[in-house]
Parts: sequence; C-alpha cells; structure tokens
Amino acid sequence: MTRKKKVTIAFAVIFAILLLALGIYLAIYFVGKNNRQDEDKEKNFSLQIYVDDQCETYNFSSKDEQSKYLEDYLPKNIKEENSCGWFSNSEFTQPIIELPNILRSDLSIYTKKATLDCLNLEFNEEKHCYSVSQVIYQNKRDIVIPLSCSGSIEGLGAVCLIEDNAFLGANQTYSITMPYTIMEIGSHVFANCYNLQSNNMPDSYIYSLRSIGVGVFSGCDSLKNIKLSNNLSSLGEGAFRNSALENLIIPSSVKDIGNACFSNCINLKEVVIPSTVRDIGHSAFAFSGLKKVDVGAFIIEEEASSYCKSLDELIVRKSVREIGKQVVKGCPLQIFTIEDGVKVLGSNVFSGANITKLELPESIEEIDGFAFLNCKNLKEISIASGVMESKVFSGCVELEKIYFGAKVQNISMQIFEGCPNINDIKVSSKSQKYTIQDKFCEECNVVIDKTTQTLVLGSTNGIIPNDGSVIRIGVSAFENLNIDSINLPNKLVEI
Repeated sequence: MTRKKKVTIAFAVIFAILLLALGIYLAIYFVGKNNRQDEDKEKNFSLQIYVDDQCETYNFSSKDEQSKYLEDYLPKNIKEENSCGWFSNSEFTQPIIELPNILRSDLSIYTKKATLDCLNLEFNEEKHCYSVSQVIYQNKRDIVIPLSCSGSIEGLGAVCLIEDNAFLGANQTYSITMPYTIMEIGSHVFANCYNLQSNNMPDSYIYSLRSIGVGVFSGCDSLKNIKLSNNLSSLGEGAFRNSALENLIIPSSVKDIGNACFSNCINLKEVVIPSTVRDIGHSAFAFSGLKKVDVGAFIIEEEASSYCKSLDELIVRKSVREIGKQVVKGCPLQIFTIEDGVKVLGSNVFSGANITKLELPESIEEIDGFAFLNCKNLKEISIASGVMESKVFSGCVELEKIYFGAKVQNISMQIFEGCPNINDIKVSSKSQKYTIQDKFCEECNVVIDKTTQTLVLGSTNGIIPNDGSVIRIGVSAFENLNIDSINLPNKLVEI
C-alpha cells in the first residue's frame, strides 16, 4: 500500500470518529434540551394578571421567556387592581423581584394592589410590606388576614399593617384571625364591630403589634378580653372606648395611653399601669367601671379616671411625677396611697373623694387649688412639704387633725376654707418658718409664722400665746371655725 493511500485512510478514520462524536454530542444535547423543556413545563412558569377586565394566566416555556415578556411585552392596558392575586401598575415600572420557591411561580413582582378572600391589600412603599385597606364583604362571620400577599410567604410581601377604617361597620364579624406579622393597626379599624369577640382572637396576632390607633375597638360590645403585645408602645385615643373589656394587663413596653382610651368601659374592674408608661391621657379611664387602679405612669393627665362610680382604691407609685387636675373627680375613692416621688397634684385632682385620712410625701412640691375639694369624710391629713394654692382643702367639713412637715412653704386659712372643725394642729419642730409655740401652751393648736410673728391658722380650741410671739392675726385665720370665744393677747398690734 502506498503512503498516499495510508494517509487517506487515516483521515477517513479520524473524520468518522469526529462524526460519531458529533452525533453523540447532538444526541445528548437534544435529549437534555427536551428534558429541560419538560422540567420547565413542570415548573409551570406563569403569571396571573388582570387584562381587559379578565383574569388571564400567561404560561411560559422557560424562566427566561417569562422574564423577557415581563420586561418587554407586558400589555399597557393592565389595570392597577386585580382579583387574581398578582398585580402590576399600568405602566409596569416596578422592578422584577425574585421570590423563594415557596410561591406559586418562580418569578413574580411587587404589586400595588391585590384582593385575597374578602380583603383588599395594598403595597406600602414606606414600610415595604402590604396593608389591609378594606374588607369587601362586611357580613362575613369569620375573617382570616393572610400572612402575605401570596398567602404563604414570610417576610417578603408580608401583611404588616391594617389601615384606618378597614373593618368599620363589619357588624356580622365574630372573629378575626391576624398573622403575627401585623405591626400596626390604624384608626377606627374595628369600630362598632359589636359582635367581635376576644376569645376568637388567637395570641399569635399580637406578637409583633407595636401600635394601636385611634378608636380601633371603640363600640365593640362583645370584646371582653384582649391580650396586648409585649412589643406594643402606644394605645391610641379612644382605642377601647365603649367596649366590653373586663380585664386588662398593660405590658411594660407601652409608653403612652391616649385620651379616653378606656372611657365608658363599664365592665372594666381593675387595671395595673406599669412605671414605664410616660403619659396617661385626658379621660383615659373616665366613666369606666374600675374599682382599683395601680398606676406607675410618669404623668397622669386631667380627668384620667374621673367619674368612675365604683373606684374606691388608688395606688400612685413613686415613678409618677405629676397627677393632672380632676384625675378622680366624682369617684367614691376610699383608699388612697401615694408613694414618695410625686411632685405635682393638679386642681380638683381628688375632689369629692371619700377618703378619711391623707398622707402626702415629702416629694410633693406643688398642690393646686381645690385639689381635695369637698372631701367631706376627710378627718386627718399629713403634709410633708410643698407650696399649696388657696382652697386646696375647701369644703372638707369633717377635717380635724392637721400635721405640717418641716418643708411646707405656706400655711393659711385660705387653704382650708370651709373647714369649720379643725381642732388639732401640729407643726414639725424642724420647720424654719412655722411654729405652734408649744413652749407657751402644750396644745395651742394655732400656727404662727415666726418670721412675721403672725398667727396664720387657728382652730376651734386655739389659744393665742401671750408671750409676745404673736403681734398680728392674719387674714381669715379663724374664718368659719366653730368657736364661741377667744382671748386676744395684750401685745397684739394688728388684726
């Protein structure tokens, strides 16, 4: 065989081998392609959108094909709201977002609006989550708020807000199940849902809740109990007003209780308010059925517990700094404990209370006028310090015994206007300003300003010292007291 023939045969063999390899490669390629297509079909790359007033399902052979459609060919007539569960804005300006495989499709987009079950959902760009904007069927008995826009995903696309008035007037709703992702409930969300019952509200819904808005549960006549989240920071104005609440534990995370938050909750009997609360709003518990209040809030605003017709015990903890005016006005308060730490008592703060004995701590710096107006059963008081406005104890007709501590800044009969039975007065021996001059008489029962030698407060059995310690009798010092006679010292120069 010639050399030329040998070379030709070699090339032929090599070519045959190459053809065989190419054939094998192509076979493997096409088999793999078919398998990938089958897998893609099994993955069912689809998108449900609202087009021309109909819910359309778009199927794609691959993920790439779906992506290209979304980016380049999505119809311009897509509407902003859609009952399919997947949405886009009309111009399709939202970016494509990869979602975990737990979703119905491998690829989806953040959508502006959605409808799941009987609820309208909207994407909140500020919070990066969805909110419940409205309940469509208000006569639905049991409502379940989904975990997310997809109904299943955690975190991404989660439902975390309930917007203002979302369930307003849903009078036939008995139970609402909320996911633990809910962080904020807007204003008047469940207002006047008078069939809503607390025992159908699972604990899970409150784990992340941080804020309850204005009037959220107001008028919920069947809402007897509710557990508040340990993450909750604020209770909005009138949040539970006119509800049927019976028991309540306010967690230490709460900082503010809004105005009239629990007003007219006539079934509410006892509440403990932790020291972490900074502010209890105006009329927060007014006209409620409270019997006992243990409060540690920094500030108690005016009329916070006024006209609670059953309130007979109030404990004010040392963390409280200011008690606003008329806090328990019109309440039949009998037991009152105030710890050292409170600085200010507002006007009419305890007016009309049924307390018989009162001890005010040394921390008190200011007592406003009429603070204990018409406490007609009050017989004994001890005031350690502070400045008192006029008529603080006005109308305390049974008041007999008074003790003034060393740090009391002012004493006069104007403070005790209309207290005709004062008969036992004591002043701390450490007082730099006032004395009862007990060296002259063991029980003189009058208060003398040492700096001006003026008798500023008398009593029914008061004796004016005749040792020169009194040269003046102050304004109204014996006014309205039940006395028959009194001896005036010969060294008196002014009345």
